[in-house]
Amino acid sequence: MTEFLATMARVHPDQLQDALEAYRRAGAPEEWLAEGAKRFPVASRSGLGDLVAAVAQPVARLIDAVAGTNLKGCGGCAKRRQKLNQVGRLLT
Repeated sequence: MTEFLATMARVHPDQLQDALEAYRRAGAPEEWLAEGAKRFPVASRSGLGDLVAAVAQPVARLIDAVAGTNLKGCGGCAKRRQKLNQVGRLLT
């Protein structure tokens, strides 16, 4: 569990939910997931950037699988997501 928590500490905050889901799919013990969720709370996905990311990330994963690229790991996506979330807050 120590290695799991150390890995989660290095994950960008915008990607914590995705990281927990990846560990869940990989068969990580539920107590690890519960401890990770407790130590690294996940922000709610309610901003404009979160909505765009919910649509774009599966597309990026598909392109990565077919073309052998690394769009999912691109740092620009997290920056754009954050900017869109800020813009969305200003509009509401």
